[in-house]
Amino acid sequence: MSLKIKYEKKADYLVANFSGDANLGEIGNRFEELAVHCRDAKKNRLLMNISAIKAVLSFPQRFRAGERMVIFSEYGIKVAVVASLSLVEPRRLAELVAQNRGVDVHIFLDLAEAEKWLQGEPSGLPG
Repeated sequence: MSLKIKYEKKADYLVANFSGDANLGEIGNRFEELAVHCRDAKKNRLLMNISAIKAVLSFPQRFRAGERMVIFSEYGIKVAVVASLSLVEPRRLAELVAQNRGVDVHIFLDLAEAEKWLQGEPSGLPG
């Protein structure tokens, strides 16, 4: 596994930029680490940028990723995920599964839109 995470503190949130080769399971295995980094940095908002990760994900992998995101609600963290089009499928299963478990999360294709939503600005999301 050559998954790397580079952290960057912003004024109101923490950024986690992922790079390297990974699948969604490997990314999901790092969710608790991300939550702990947010807690230690005293940030309750996280921008998780996985757009550099190239992967093809199965239905079960997407479902499990959504389930694993519950750690963020346990830590009280709002999460914006920026992903490439190849990682985001039309029904956004991981996002839906996580939201149904109480996670305040949205997946975006655009970094600027993710930042707006994370900071509480309107992002053009429906409803």
